[in-house]
Formats: sequence, C-alpha cells, structure tokens
Amino acid sequence: MLDRCLLFAAVAGAAYVVSLVAHPYPCSWALKAVPALVLCGLALTRLVGARRAILATAFLAAAAGDALLDLDGSANLAPGLGCFLVMQIGFAIDFARQARGTPLRAPAIWALVAAGVALVAVAWPGLGTLRIPVVVYVAALITMTATALHVRDRPWIARGALAFVVSDALIGVSQFVTPFPASTPFIVAIYYASMLMIGRGLFGPPEDAR
Repeated sequence: MLDRCLLFAAVAGAAYVVSLVAHPYPCSWALKAVPALVLCGLALTRLVGARRAILATAFLAAAAGDALLDLDGSANLAPGLGCFLVMQIGFAIDFARQARGTPLRAPAIWALVAAGVALVAVAWPGLGTLRIPVVVYVAALITMTATALHVRDRPWIARGALAFVVSDALIGVSQFVTPFPASTPFIVAIYYASMLMIGRGLFGPPEDAR
C-alpha cells in the first residue's frame, strides 16, 4: 500500500513537472499539490495521536504552499513561505522526537549553518521586505535538517531533508540573486524527490542504524 501511494505521488509530481511546458493552465495548482496531499493522507491513516496531527498538518501546509506558489509565485511568495515554515516546524518537532544524539553529525550541521548564513548574505540585497521572514525560514530549515540527520534508523528522512535544502537553496538563488534557465522544473523535481524520500522514511519500516 505504501509503495503504491508513493508511486502515485511520484507519477503526479512527474506529470506536473512535464506539464510546466504548458503552464499556466486550469487547475495546475491542484496537480502540483497532489504529492503533498498523498503524504498527508498517509499521515492520517498510518499514524496516531500527536504524530498524526503534527505530520498531517505539515504535509497539508506544504500542499497549500504548493498551490499558492503555482497560482502566483511572486504575489504569493510570503504566504507560501509561511506555509512551508509550518511544514518545517512540524517536521522538526517530529524528527526531534525520534533523534538520537551523535557527535558524528556535528560537522554536517555546522556546514549547514555556514551554507545558510552564506546564502542569506548573498541574497540579502534582493530580499527587501522579506528579510526577516527569510531569516526565520532558513533557521527553521536548518533546524529541521539537523534533527533529520539524527534520526539514525530512518536514513531516507535525512536524505530527503538534504534534498529539500538543495531545492530551497536553488529557489533562493533564482528568486533573489540571479535567475537561471529551466530553474523551475529542476527545482520542483528536487522538491518532489525530497518529499517522497521523507515520506519513505516516515512511513516505511525502520532500517539499520547509520
């Protein structure tokens, strides 16, 4: 069941990426949100208690962010950022509950912090009124990824979190520093891959500790 759901989400995501050649078109926002909605459904049906509420809310917020950014990426950038901030906080809370401390992760976390600071510094002149929201979001993203790196028996979570960092970094460069050709399909494909990897880690069976 899990594999079929993730495959459906992957096919929907691939369909959206391919359909970008015809964008905009009616209801493209709905197609873009399908993978996150599938993951929200998995959270509702496979988890219980506080975890179900936290992760279902996180994936639902991601779906809302997807829809908003598809409808108008420029006008809806701030509310879209807010939606993904909710997602990052939800992930960080859940991952922190599963985390097991290890000093081996410290260099990777410091590298993430350095990369986040460098990206904000480079993008700073172009952020305008979004400076504070972006700083808050980057802090939440780093926190989410740091907690993901400590979930030692579910490595797909860490892989997905790192892919999410790459996707968001590319968005930051394209949006606030310098656009690059074909950025949207490339970024969206990495984003979908990150979400599916996190979903595999969250809802699949534990693996050997790393």
